[in-house]
Amino acid sequence: MAGRTPDTGQKKTGGYSAVAAALNRELDWPDHRTITRQHVEAWARRGTTNQARQLPPSPLREDPDAAHSMPSRIYRITEWVTWAAAGVPGPRGAKGVSTKAPTSWVVPTRAGAA
Repeated sequence: MAGRTPDTGQKKTGGYSAVAAALNRELDWPDHRTITRQHVEAWARRGTTNQARQLPPSPLREDPDAAHSMPSRIYRITEWVTWAAAGVPGPRGAKGVSTKAPTSWVVPTRAGAA
């Protein structure tokens, strides 16, 4: 199984959607929130730092000419899980209100951890 971990069969690399799926599968988010591909894309494109002040992972490769249904940026999924586990910015308040610092941090726990 190329590109998958032998023990779980989960993908090791992928685009924004695969990263979001892994973040929801491997981390428990407060208030049962769900991370979407739009969250991952925004964090990557904006260079959003996590609570540990680390930038999001860089793509392994980019293909700006990828077909519309294929990811144009491929990431190592475990790097994203580690990055997000440190805490991600929470909601920034009312739409249209610009703030530099997040108003809160969302810190997930590892799935299955008590």
